This record gives sequence, structure tokens and C-alpha cells, in this order.
Amino acid sequence: MKKVRLAWGITGAGHFLQDSFELMSSLKKELNTDMTIFVSKAGREVIRMYGLSDSLLELADDSHFNESFFEEDQGASFPKAARLAIGEYDALIVSPTTTNTVAKILQGIADTLVTVCVSHAMKGEVPVIIVPTDPYEGFIETTLAITTDPLLCESCDPCPVVEVCPKEAAFLREGKISIDLLKCNGCKKCVEACSYNAIKWGEKAKIKTRKIDVENAKKLSEIEGISVLDTPFKVKDVLKEILNPSQD
Repeated sequence: MKKVRLAWGITGAGHFLQDSFELMSSLKKELNTDMTIFVSKAGREVIRMYGLSDSLLELADDSHFNESFFEEDQGASFPKAARLAIGEYDALIVSPTTTNTVAKILQGIADTLVTVCVSHAMKGEVPVIIVPTDPYEGFIETTLAITTDPLLCESCDPCPVVEVCPKEAAFLREGKISIDLLKCNGCKKCVEACSYNAIKWGEKAKIKTRKIDVENAKKLSEIEGISVLDTPFKVKDVLKEILNPSQD
């Protein structure tokens, strides 16, 4: 059976991030798949704060074409993205795709690892699947990483959350608990340590999409070689068509 080779881009969005990781794992199990993961600077930060760094290591074991490449390690020329220009992958999936990345792709701007990957994929006639975080007008429900509720904080002294945090991300501001998300690794030890539920994980939030972002996603879907989906759960169906095109 021919080895399927996929490239996957991750940008700096929490929305659809867990779903995208679950999909990557599923595809690796269901298909005979090599998968290279290209991670933007913001994507790396968000992966860490959502506690998915170990999952990334499991997906990319560093064997050939099963690597993860980080933007800050790729220099200014992003040489590994050139694999897409010479057609070494069957498809490139970018999920989640921030509104910033969607806008850049639409305008032909390629100045980040993921946008360069898209540019090279189009040059190499590699099909591109984009899952934008803001696919339609209205409200989206997203899952948050660690959040704090100062109203529930009892200002314990000493604070068990501060004491248990392995990354020194937890600190007190005016006597109330706060978390530096850029230091947080999503281990959730703080959630277990707080007896007053002042630290929460996986809270849901409704966010209103901007009209311009929705319009950009729609325009992007009109570009040849790019499929724009409103959810990661549709990626498998599009991939099936790419890998086994109809003969009509």
C-alpha cells in the first residue's frame, strides 16, 4: 500500500486545536501515513498552554517525514517548507488557521512558516485544506486553556497554586491568583491544587466572528487548489477525494 504523506500546519489559535490534534492522531492510525507538522511561533505557544506538547512529540517521532518543524528554528528562509514546492506531500492541512493567516494567504503574503508552506504547496500543485477559526458569521463556541476567577480566590497564604506550579507561571496580583499563559505548560496541577475552584480548565466561551474574517475565508475558498472547511471533522472526507479522485 502506498504511503500517504501529509503536511500539517498549526497556527496560534486555541479554537479547533484539540480537535485538530485528535484528527492528526486518527489519520495516522487509519491511514498508512507519514505526517510532518509545521508550527508557527504563536502555534508553539498555544500548543504549550493547552498542554499538548507531549501529544506533538507522540505524533512526530522525528523519523523522516514524521518530524515537527518550528518557525523559530527554521531561519528566515524556511528551507523545510520547500518540500511542498517539489510535491513531496499528498496534501497540506492547516488547522487551526487563524484569521491573520487566512488574510495573509488571501493576499499572497508568505512571511511565516505556515504561510510559506501554503505558498510552496500551491506552486507544487499540492492540495491545500484550510480550517479557519472564524468560518461563518455569528458566534463560535471555543474552549479556553487555563483561566482564573479572582472572585473565587481566597488569597491563601501560602498559595498552594503558586507552590505547585512547575513553570512558575502562577503568581499573586493584589493578593489574587493569576497565571502567565506564556509560561504555562497546561499541566493542570494548579486546577487540582486550588480548593476553591479559582483555577479552571477547558471553560467554554462564545466569541463573535468579524465580518471581514468570514469574508476572507469565503474568498479563500474560491482560489484554485484550496479547500476551506468550517470544521476539522470534514477533513477526512476531502482527503479521501484527494487520495482517491473520482473518475467522472
